[in-house]
Amino acid sequence: KAKMKLFVVALACLLGCALAVPVKQPVEASAVKTPNFATFAVVNRTSPEPEFCKACIEVAVEMINYLLNYILNVGVVGGCTDLCHKALHQKAEVIVCEAACEAIGIDEFIKWLTHGAGPDPIWYCELAKMCTVHDCVGDCLDIDSLDALPKKAPIGTQIGVTGQFTVKNETGTGMTRMTLFFPESAKQMPSQQDVLDTGFKPGTYGVNIGIDTTQFGDFTGDYTLELEFCEGMCGGVHHSRMFSAKNVTFTVTPKQ
Repeated sequence: KAKMKLFVVALACLLGCALAVPVKQPVEASAVKTPNFATFAVVNRTSPEPEFCKACIEVAVEMINYLLNYILNVGVVGGCTDLCHKALHQKAEVIVCEAACEAIGIDEFIKWLTHGAGPDPIWYCELAKMCTVHDCVGDCLDIDSLDALPKKAPIGTQIGVTGQFTVKNETGTGMTRMTLFFPESAKQMPSQQDVLDTGFKPGTYGVNIGIDTTQFGDFTGDYTLELEFCEGMCGGVHHSRMFSAKNVTFTVTPKQ
C-alpha cells in the first residue's frame, strides 16, 4: 500500500514533467502508440477505465527503452533493485520497474527485455500490478458488423466507419488495432494504429472510427481498414490472443 501511494504521487509528476536527467539515446522498444490516421471511440461503455493502467502504459514504453539502453551499454550486475535504480531516474519508474522485475526474477526480466518478440508494455504493466490480467476463456468477443459511409468519395472527405461488437465473456487488458491498407498503385506499407483497452464486460458495444482522407495525398483507389480486438498486445506472446478481426473497404477518388 505504501508503494502504491508513492506511485500515485510520483506518477502524477512523471506524466506532467519531462525527464531532467540526460541519458544516452535509447534503443527503440515495441510501442502501443503509433502515428494516428483515424479517431476511435467505443460506444455504450458503462464502466470507467482504470486510470492507473492507462497511465502506466503511457510511461512504460519510455521506461523499457531506458532499461534496454542501460543493459546493452552498461550490462547488469546485481538484482532488480540495482538495475531499476541505476537505469531509471523517476520514483514512479523505479517502483513500476521493481514490481515488474521482482514478479518474474532478474534473469527472466532481462531475458524478456532483450530476446524474443520484443518487450510488451502491456505485460510490463500487468507484471507491476497496474493493469489487470483476466485471461478470457472460450468465445469471448466477436465483431458483428463494420461499415463505411460513404463507401466512395473524393480525397478530402471524412470517411465514417461504424461497427458493432459483442462481448460474450469478460475480457482483461488488451489492444484494439486498426490497420489501413493502401491501394496497390500507391506502393505504400500498411499503417497501423493501436488503442489500449482495459477490458470489457459482457454486452454489445458500438464502434465509431473517423478517417480523414486529406492525409492520403494523391493516392486514389480502394482502401481497406482492418479492425482487430486482442487480449494483451496484438501479436504478443504474454496473455495475448486475437479475439476477432473484420475488414471494410472504401474507395477514394480524385479531388473534385
